[in-house]
Amino acid sequence: MGGICLRKRDWRRMNEVMRNEAGRFFRIAKKVVWEEPEPWIWKPKCVDDERRVGRPPEFMARPLLMVCLWRIYSGKSYRWMEGYLEGHTQFRHEIGLGDEWPAYETIRRAMFYLDESYLSRLNKRILAELRKRRLKVSVDSIGMGTKLFDRWLSHPTDRSKDFVKFHAAIDDRGAAHAIAITDGATNDAIVLPYLLHDIDARLGVVRADKGYLSKDNVQCVEDLGAMPFIKPKSYSKMLSCGRPAWRHMMFRYRKEPEAFLKEYNQQKRAEAFFYNMKRRFGPSVKGRIGAMRRREVWMRCLTVNILVVAGEEVERELKVAS
Repeated sequence: MGGICLRKRDWRRMNEVMRNEAGRFFRIAKKVVWEEPEPWIWKPKCVDDERRVGRPPEFMARPLLMVCLWRIYSGKSYRWMEGYLEGHTQFRHEIGLGDEWPAYETIRRAMFYLDESYLSRLNKRILAELRKRRLKVSVDSIGMGTKLFDRWLSHPTDRSKDFVKFHAAIDDRGAAHAIAITDGATNDAIVLPYLLHDIDARLGVVRADKGYLSKDNVQCVEDLGAMPFIKPKSYSKMLSCGRPAWRHMMFRYRKEPEAFLKEYNQQKRAEAFFYNMKRRFGPSVKGRIGAMRRREVWMRCLTVNILVVAGEEVERELKVAS
């Protein structure tokens, strides 16, 4: 009976979230976008002179960022977004576009201009309310195809790694606090320190599967003040090689294996996050170049995190009402 889910689902909370999901997403996205500085600013080359070299942008950066977020949330194309802006005057005025709207190529270029460091700061702004206590994060990765249609090759040695790997550190609420996008051949173990140092919060527990297992990673988790729960392999030894955190984790694993595995099994929350993302946006990214693929994965992650924050707001409202 292992396939039966015994967790009680809060249908009232789910109904409240789904009923006004678009409105809550728009309100939270607009709030965090306007709190952060603009993604890019047009700077003329001639500062001392009154003349300005280069044509000024027709649209400001924040409205274009809102357009990109709404396109990812809707799961539509750039051309569809242009038609949506043309037919929805109220939406244009609420995001600051006015009576004009950008063409689909302008929206695509705005997506390309978004810097990953800015998207990381925006993600931390979104999750500011969820970092008030020590986090229990689960680290995992998943491959996302780069083509909507791929052909099976006749010989097994002809397989090409035509996908990007998406790494994320996800808390128990289902929000990704740090992400990294690499190519398909990148080893998982070298990404874990980058993810943990990018989290702007205190860590309590870090869970990860065997792909992230290494003595350096275990020591890195303990140096950050967290307790590592990375499942050892069958041939893992107690020898620490100068990294005492490895011996501490192996001792806990051998002394109380049931308690260790009970905490480690919560790592399935990361798998649920990836499942929800693929169910909503599909198993592949649509960008043709690496930069656009990374931006698309970042924007999908921001969209999911905004919806998680919306769910937390609904839960607080229901507690106040009851």
